[in-house]
Parts: sequence; structure tokens; C-alpha cells
Amino acid sequence: MKPYKKYSRLSEETKILIRRMYNENIGLRAIARVLNITLRAVQYHIDKIEDQVKKYNKEVEGKKEKVTFEYLIIDELYTFVQKKSDKSYVWSAIAVDTNGKKHYYYHLSKKKDNKALIEFKKQLPEVKKVYCDGNISYNSIFGDKATMKKSVFTNLIESLNNSLRSSISYLTRRSNKHSKCFTHLNRKLANFYNLKNAI
Repeated sequence: MKPYKKYSRLSEETKILIRRMYNENIGLRAIARVLNITLRAVQYHIDKIEDQVKKYNKEVEGKKEKVTFEYLIIDELYTFVQKKSDKSYVWSAIAVDTNGKKHYYYHLSKKKDNKALIEFKKQLPEVKKVYCDGNISYNSIFGDKATMKKSVFTNLIESLNNSLRSSISYLTRRSNKHSKCFTHLNRKLANFYNLKNAI
């Protein structure tokens, strides 16, 4: 008979590792083996990722009243859900407050149009300036605030997109893997952006 193993709480570092490995599409049993924890513990914390969307939405609403922002950088990238005929778009934004701190935002949509951009704008803070590229009519939504050209600012959002692709394998440009469903991808995105905002 195996000796009883006393339960011990997982450290915050281990919890973050579970979430990051999950985003890399590493299997639950493999995560348990690598981190030397039980499969049940891995499953428990993976299930909690479902709460990441609620956490993200709550923090976004709280920032609007508590933080004053200077400018915003925004961009979008595409991915596929289930198959290559089902394109979806991940809108990313970095809002910089008056103290220079970066805050990260995202929006997942099934189309790349003004309606999707308007939906994203609803969660974004008020700013004096919006930096973006010329791939879509950002100026039709943000008006005179929009500066539509490549710059040092847009390089920052490109760097975020690269980090996003390296963290969530579904978003890699030449990947043959696709998210199982829209909701599944949204949970992984919320997990990524919560980790970014926690730094």
C-alpha cells in the first residue's frame, strides 16, 4: 500500500506554468509529469481557466474609472477556428496610462469590419491619441485621434502579436492546428492577457 501523500497547495509559479503549458497545447498528463503534480490538480486549475474571461472583463471595467490614459496602440491578426474556411480575428491593444504603465486589451471577432472594431472600442479607455497601421479604416472609428502609419508605437503592438503567437500555438501563421471552437480560443486569449496585465 502506497503511503498517503499530504496535499500541499500549488505555488503561484506552478499555477502560471500550468496555464502557459496549457496554452502551448501540452497534454494534461504531460503537464502533471513535468511539474510532478497530480493529474487531478492539473485538471482543477485548467477548469479554472474558464473563469479567466470573467476576470478579464471585470478588470477592464474597473480600469475605466480608476486609471487615466494617454494613448492607445491597436492592431489585429487573423486565425482559424476548426478549419481554414472559418477565419476569426484577434484585435489587440496596448493602452499607456499617465505613469507610463502598459495595459493590455483584446477582442475576438468573426469578421474584420467596423462593427467588430466598434465592439472592441467599447471596452477600451478614453485616450488622446490612437496609433495604428493603415490596414483598416481605424480613422472612421477613432476620428482625428488615429495616426495610421508604421512607427515606434506600432512596433510595440507587433511585438505583442509575436508574443501572442509564441504563447498560443493556434495563432502561429503557418500552423496546421486550429482552435476547437470560438469559446475555447477566447478562454486562452483571456488567460494570456490576464498574465500580461499581472506583470
